[in-house]
Amino acid sequence: MTQKPSGYQRLFADLKRRAVFKVAAVYGAVSFAILEVADLVFPALDLPEWTITFIVALVALGFPFALVLAWAFEKTPEGMRRTDPATKDELEAIVAQPIGRRWPSGLFALAGILLLYGGGWWVIGRSGRAVTATDETQVARPAAVTAVAAPEPADRHTLAVLPFESMSQDEESVLFTSGIHDDILTQLSKIRALGVTSRTTVMEYAETDMSLPEIAAQLKVANILEGAVRRAGDRVKINVQLIDAEADEHLWAETYERELTAENVFAIQSEIAVNVAQAMEAELTHEEEEGLRDVPTHSLAALDAYHRGRVLFAARTDAEDRASVTQFERAVELDPEFAMAWVGLLRAQTWLIRTGIESDTLPARESLDRALDLAPNSAEARLAAGYYHYYGLGDYERALEEFVTADSLVPDQIESVEALSYIHRRLGHWQETVELGRRSLELDPQDAAVYWNRGVTLWALGEHSEADRFLERSLRMHPEATQVNGWRFKSLLWMEGDSASARNFAATADAFVDPEMRALWQTELALASRDYPAALEALESVSGMDTLEWLRFPAAGRGPLADNQLLYLSLVHRYAGDEDRSIAYADSLLAEARQELEVRPRALRFDVFGREAVVHVMMAYAHALRGEKDAALREAERAMELFGPQYDAIDGPMMNDAHSRVLVLVGEHERALEELENLATIPSYLGSGRLRLDPLYDPLREDPRFHRLLERDWRRDVLN
Repeated sequence: MTQKPSGYQRLFADLKRRAVFKVAAVYGAVSFAILEVADLVFPALDLPEWTITFIVALVALGFPFALVLAWAFEKTPEGMRRTDPATKDELEAIVAQPIGRRWPSGLFALAGILLLYGGGWWVIGRSGRAVTATDETQVARPAAVTAVAAPEPADRHTLAVLPFESMSQDEESVLFTSGIHDDILTQLSKIRALGVTSRTTVMEYAETDMSLPEIAAQLKVANILEGAVRRAGDRVKINVQLIDAEADEHLWAETYERELTAENVFAIQSEIAVNVAQAMEAELTHEEEEGLRDVPTHSLAALDAYHRGRVLFAARTDAEDRASVTQFERAVELDPEFAMAWVGLLRAQTWLIRTGIESDTLPARESLDRALDLAPNSAEARLAAGYYHYYGLGDYERALEEFVTADSLVPDQIESVEALSYIHRRLGHWQETVELGRRSLELDPQDAAVYWNRGVTLWALGEHSEADRFLERSLRMHPEATQVNGWRFKSLLWMEGDSASARNFAATADAFVDPEMRALWQTELALASRDYPAALEALESVSGMDTLEWLRFPAAGRGPLADNQLLYLSLVHRYAGDEDRSIAYADSLLAEARQELEVRPRALRFDVFGREAVVHVMMAYAHALRGEKDAALREAERAMELFGPQYDAIDGPMMNDAHSRVLVLVGEHERALEELENLATIPSYLGSGRLRLDPLYDPLREDPRFHRLLERDWRRDVLN
């Protein structure tokens, strides 16, 4: 007696009769082939990153429709028609077939399904990573599929610590997560065997859709560390994963969940740093391991204030600079033994002095003493000490000593290398400056500030085209950087003398600068073409430039006129032949400069960053435009005494530049030419473009010496 087929057997038999298995196998194989072709061809066609993901989704969604159609319809000699229900005898005949003939169709169907879905995920995974949320040691990142050119293999001990994800979006959690990221990055940076990308650079990848291999290729690192942080009540949870970027494989991953205390936070950070070093097979010295296990503070509130201070300090706006000081002060009040909080406070106080917001150095001096007393062998403390002497006192030699010490304690850290380049440039050590610039680019090839400063150095050395290339590269990374936009405009107009390029650049950068800078650019373009009505219109289009703001950053992409609206108005009216209005504006300029001089603090070692010297320059211009020759020259010479190349090799020559311009205004043309010839031989911001285009030099244009200046090679041969 024949056994009655089960319901499963009848369904299986009907699926086979309707060719559903065959359709599944063919659909899967064809779909896999399509995905393979798309993976190879789409990047070459430069199609958007989402297109391949769309194709995967499309073929996956089409699969069930294909099966439904296979069930419902069949192909006959008369065409497609609905499939008739199977008779009992037909089903029993299929079920009665030997097993060897029944299974192949099902296996083919299974293979098709695996090809379809497995192939789809494989194609996506080749170009980008799709990390599921089921494994809490993994942090989800968007998949990307942009083709990556095969780079040179990175050193296997190089690492980028990407910004950690806050799993709660309240302000406290976000700030806490940022602080954890900073601390872990700092800890890893102290391991000499590791090459760790700077915080400034990795923050650019906070919201990226790029795949890890792409990020690693850009940063020239072999490994990526990712993390996510959840702070909830009295608990903290941190997920981290270390990935071999080239292979896109995990080297190590861990989840930490503990009671939220300062001790536990530092213990987790220490364990992460040690485990990362071990996973990367980096040698960890006993001293480094002991240092990683330090507990800087036992106060969670002090740690929170410290983290807030660091986030605010990194923002670098006036309001946030002041707020960072407040947070660091709270941290040291809560824990007077918290050395890194004193270091943070010192850096923030010193920066306020550098920007001209504060002038009293005593609070910074007290922070310096506490920081060095608590952490005399800390690279961070020595770096902060160097900036105190640099920004606070203008003692460049002492600052250099501290920066060298910081670099020796933790070599090849981008911040100390950059600091060394700044101070060597101030001291006129150009060979060292150029070498340190190269070293900075090797350490951090994605830091826009490194390219900017490299451009400024090359500008001063007369390498104008090369300087412009670095400024342009910096702006490609940060198009909204106001200061760099200012430098680039000056580079094109006054260094290269290319007014057409400068005009085009001003149009493209218009959205990234303030109205005052736009007015300044239009004024200078109008002056270069001797269109004085247009220059006046541009100057009068804004309610008022901050006439002495330039005192805060004397070289901030501005120029020898200090971007002073009153000075520009006086000069333009003079060029246009309206002496009365020129003198009226000069009177206002003189009164303003005298008022500023009365409130200026007394200089320390010398006029740090030339702020007082700039006031004397303004007075010199005002006297010259009023026809008071002796007073004008006296003020210009006073400016050079306070702040000249003898004190500062990069910005000091601006005082000589201003002196030459004042000499032209008072009719001392021979002396003006001598000063210009001197500036042409030393690193300075003077270039042939300004000599050719600026109407101030019109009285010199018939002099053969001036023609020789225009024709000379402006590259300064000062390198050994």
